Amino acid sequence: MRPWLKPVFLTSFALLLSVFITHAALGYDQHIESDLSARAYSVKTRSGTLIDKRDISENLYLGAWNLLPGSDEYDYQGPQLSIEINLRIGGDMGVQSDELNSNKIDSYVVGLEPLDTEALLAYVDITGLAHGIFDIRAGRQVLVSTIGFFAFDGIDVGVNLPKGFKFSVFTGYEVKAAQALGYSSFELDGVDNSGREDLDNGLYPSRTEPVSRLAFGGELFWNPIGGFETGIAYRMIGVNNQFGASTIGMHFSTYGNFIKTDGRLVLNPAFDRSDNFKDAFKEGTLITEGELSAGCQIVDEGWLTLEYLLYRPVFMADSIFNIFGIIPKRDLGVRFEKAIGDKLSVSSWGFVRFVMDNYSKTAETSPLLGAGGGTGANYFYKNRSFSIRLTGQKELDSSRIGIETGGSHGFLNETLWLGYRCSFWHTDDQLISYGYGNIAGYAATLKYNISEAARVLGEFENYFGGGRDPRVVLFMALQLDLWL
Repeated sequence: MRPWLKPVFLTSFALLLSVFITHAALGYDQHIESDLSARAYSVKTRSGTLIDKRDISENLYLGAWNLLPGSDEYDYQGPQLSIEINLRIGGDMGVQSDELNSNKIDSYVVGLEPLDTEALLAYVDITGLAHGIFDIRAGRQVLVSTIGFFAFDGIDVGVNLPKGFKFSVFTGYEVKAAQALGYSSFELDGVDNSGREDLDNGLYPSRTEPVSRLAFGGELFWNPIGGFETGIAYRMIGVNNQFGASTIGMHFSTYGNFIKTDGRLVLNPAFDRSDNFKDAFKEGTLITEGELSAGCQIVDEGWLTLEYLLYRPVFMADSIFNIFGIIPKRDLGVRFEKAIGDKLSVSSWGFVRFVMDNYSKTAETSPLLGAGGGTGANYFYKNRSFSIRLTGQKELDSSRIGIETGGSHGFLNETLWLGYRCSFWHTDDQLISYGYGNIAGYAATLKYNISEAARVLGEFENYFGGGRDPRVVLFMALQLDLWL
């Protein structure tokens, strides 16, 4: 066994062993998940050489509830205490020693780690305090609200009020990857928070030590009756000279047997200014995200939905890909979905994309930037499934059209599942050198259920064309799912 792999298996074994011991001693309910996966592939460098990648990852989850004495009884009406822990340990077996030596400038890779450990979740949750009024969660957690998700170390307090109101407030420090047991899974591409450890002061002057900023905010949620809910949320990250963002979000949704609506707005008044609502409104940049949809069941099990989407990227000055990787959108779309019996569903969709402010030259000739659409079908019955989808899109001088299909079949009383995916695309993208021509690929998948609590997954993937060398990926995983 490679030396750096030992912590992966030792940590897995120690955690699972401690869980079984505490369960036997205390008797509370637990849920354990373990995903051990390995992936092999190659990456082509600019010089034409291939870099072999051999990744391994261990994802461990432990949830325990009914921790208070008697809280698992049928007639118990007091508070509930639970914990959740989610650790991810990953590494790259292809890392060379020269890539880790900061004295060898030609080969050194800044921030590269052969073994990476992250604590995705680690919190204590108490619900139903003071006759069900207060809920408290403390520790490392991911907050999901109208604004989006946010990982932080701190405390979140919820207050359950009459008439369907619920208010929550949180405070804590944002999580950075350079921290002990950091959190990089949800960070944007290009974010580098690995610090300056082992670096000479004269090298990489733009690389700085990450500093976690204080964050706080809250959300007011209202669900007075079934079929209607709405809420408003606020979040500020950083104060004074560390100020990073001040965001407001609002949403509503209605749902019934024949009509459903949904709306969401996200405002960033500090986008290129300091909380100036007036100037942001005049410039049209006050709203950075907007979604509005309305659906109606026009035939039996057939829904027609109109959708509007606005997305204006906010440059947070923490990633070199903030500008290039997220495309502005102002789309108007329509979608039709219909279920045919309980085995088959079909859908068709289309959209037009309008010109944004930064495409003013295009707006002189046309208000439209592009359009797209497609159609597809899904079939599922007992131990077999099949899907097919045809899509196309054109935007400025770039276009693509393709067909994708996939399916699976269960054997040996669904102990063994075999599946496939195939795709063919014709692309013409003027922005990237390899984004043209025909691109085809396939993937073969396998799932074998060892027992109700354990399964093995495997996948072989091969894509080729588009002016690039064939890409081959081999993936294997062992999953454990234990309820105690």
